[in-house]
Amino acid sequence: MKPRLLPIFVLLLTGCTALQAQVEFRVIGAAQRIDKVMESDFYIAEIRDERNFTANLGIVNRGADCDIKRPLIAESEFFSNLKARMNGWLMHDAEAVPVVLRVKQLYLWEDLRRELEDGEGYIRLHLLFDAPGKPTQEVAVTLSGDQLTVAKGHSPRMEDAFFRCLQHYQERWENQDFREMSRTEAWASDSRGLQTASNFLDLKQGRTNAFPGKLKRLMGRLERYRLRNRDQHERHNFYALKDGNELFIRGNAYPGGAHYYTRVLEKGRYLFLVDRVHFPIKSTFVDAGIPSGKTVGILIDMQTGMPQIVTDELIAEVLKPYPDLKKQYLFQNILDYPVQLDRVRKVIAEVNSRS
Repeated sequence: MKPRLLPIFVLLLTGCTALQAQVEFRVIGAAQRIDKVMESDFYIAEIRDERNFTANLGIVNRGADCDIKRPLIAESEFFSNLKARMNGWLMHDAEAVPVVLRVKQLYLWEDLRRELEDGEGYIRLHLLFDAPGKPTQEVAVTLSGDQLTVAKGHSPRMEDAFFRCLQHYQERWENQDFREMSRTEAWASDSRGLQTASNFLDLKQGRTNAFPGKLKRLMGRLERYRLRNRDQHERHNFYALKDGNELFIRGNAYPGGAHYYTRVLEKGRYLFLVDRVHFPIKSTFVDAGIPSGKTVGILIDMQTGMPQIVTDELIAEVLKPYPDLKKQYLFQNILDYPVQLDRVRKVIAEVNSRS
């Protein structure tokens, strides 16, 4: 490995106001923080985006107290810039072999847990390397916990994942250790008992794993649950749990949530659930007129993974394609009068039936 000086990383952040707290997003570019190179007999000739999920690159936390979920949106030149970055890590001559890199999955999720250090979350990168005359190589890395603390910010973490994958491929090339691709993936989705999903994308794609535990409902009127075994509950932080036909979302996966699972009341294009949310005094939500301690509706868009608090404006946006429902269901000041959430549930059920 030889060091190389690189330009300073720039990450663009869209402008925001408090009233736009639920729809802000980050634009992510190449980090340019890794200053290492490796000798190789190949170079990256092309990067093909073959992801099944392209709505965003993942969901992360922002806001005054990291209590707002935002989607990561890639710049238009994200992959072309990334190709230049990856080739910058490779020292090769004119006879180097062109390799096509196919991105099958790239997803980042960040837990909403204020007391944890920066970096708590999950990133998965799944790549295929195609070189002339050589078998396609499948390389995947999953980084979580301490592995994500390579640097603050999401762009450096993604760059780190790509660099690790490139290292793995280069080692296989150097040692001629090419491997056959796995043709099947073992995902248990229909087994009895609890099934777990570690992040939104796994839930959307049905990538669940069996888990030896049971749920216990907490006292009170809200649909809150925790794992019956307290040690299991404290050690595991799943995004979602499935118990038969019932679905439960971890409270810290949406704004204002905590360390329990909330039962989803409606499933389909939108997941709908009801919970009492709490924000710190300096929260962006409080500044936007959503007070702490309120019972609110939570809507999770299964096309994007974005969780949002139900407001008059959000429902109006959801009902845009359905003028008949907009006339049939009238809402006003939902946040002030949560009794309307029963009707919100009904209209979301209707929307899901039409999606």
